[in-house]
Amino acid sequence: KILSDATRFTYGDAHMEEPLRALKLAPKGQGVPVLQSLSESRTPAGGYALSMVFYAPNTPYRVWKDRMAGPDGGRIARFFGDGKKSLRAWVRLVSVKERTVELTIATLEEGEEDTALELLKDGSFAPILTAAAEEEAAEAAAKAAASP
Repeated sequence: KILSDATRFTYGDAHMEEPLRALKLAPKGQGVPVLQSLSESRTPAGGYALSMVFYAPNTPYRVWKDRMAGPDGGRIARFFGDGKKSLRAWVRLVSVKERTVELTIATLEEGEEDTALELLKDGSFAPILTAAAEEEAAEAAAKAAASP
């Protein structure tokens, strides 16, 4: 379904416009992120993954992360899935300069959790925290570093 939405012919609408607006990845009155490329692959656990690279000049990377984080963790994965915990999503900052972001939706294999993840520059994954949770963690780390 995602692949067909992303590749279907449109008359004036951006590819994936409706899902991106529904996920609040397009600020009011501004254009949605522009789909630049798609790729299909296998996850390390053998599942299917669809990666989409977006040019997102109006949507800061922090917004992408916040839409994936929070109390309902797998928000983006559940939006594209069947409402159950059958998919996982991760996000990667491709280029700050070019304002590009990669969003990957992958099938969950047995034993995997649907926790939203960030793919880091070194190729490792980290759970996505809300901006508030990241600030709390930074403050706690600063306090721990300051105490003797």
